[in-house]
Amino acid sequence: MTSNISHNKGDFLRQLLSEHPELLAEEKAFACDFFEEHGELPMFFLVGRTLQHSFVRNAQLYAKTVGIDGSHPITMDILAKQYKMSESNVRQQISGRTFFFDRSFETFRHSSLWEQYDFLKNDSIIEGDGVFERMREREHLPYGFMAFSLLCLLHGEFKMFCVSTEGKILPISASQKCISEHKPFFIYSIGKEMQDFHFAGTLPEMNRLYIKKGLPKEAVSMRTYFINYNRFWYKNRSRDLDYCERVQRILERIRDDIYGHLWM
Repeated sequence: MTSNISHNKGDFLRQLLSEHPELLAEEKAFACDFFEEHGELPMFFLVGRTLQHSFVRNAQLYAKTVGIDGSHPITMDILAKQYKMSESNVRQQISGRTFFFDRSFETFRHSSLWEQYDFLKNDSIIEGDGVFERMREREHLPYGFMAFSLLCLLHGEFKMFCVSTEGKILPISASQKCISEHKPFFIYSIGKEMQDFHFAGTLPEMNRLYIKKGLPKEAVSMRTYFINYNRFWYKNRSRDLDYCERVQRILERIRDDIYGHLWM
């Protein structure tokens, strides 16, 4: 069975490389070497490089918004001028990720090629936790964490939200501006299995407790104030101990990132 799966992925690799002649020779060589060594395709590498070189306009828009080549993302107002489109049209094309459903990207959507990343769906990916850093080294990814998080959104398996250092949710356009102006902010990418809890929805209450009331970290129990409240849950799921512990770990990371300076 394993050899058949590996053989099929080899066929997929040959198909991808033939469908995308825009990929450079050294990029194709890396993908082939990676497959020979790991028996898998470096999908984030291939998607990123294909986006970077794509002739599909919507793919070009997404690549420049994401900063897929490692450069700063280009803001939507600038892209609108470059492509002679309205800013709302640019936003619609990018948020809809329509390029990924173009025929030229059909092979990329095959689920078996992404099975190696299934572990990402079971938790969160947060910059500095080591997960992205290991993948960036393994697949030779030139882009940063925000670009990686936006690529994760392509399959609909992730939700991403950005937060300012003041604890306010930032739209993608504002996050781009923070990057271009070298202003810090936080990115949280939440896998499918963890999306029953409304992490972003806890921020107003955290702001109230930590900033307005000035409570110390140890005075606010994540379980008492957040996990035990139905309003922070999307579904009436069975809240087993393991799931709640994972929710608590993510909440504590968000708390420490955004409000940790208050207790230093």
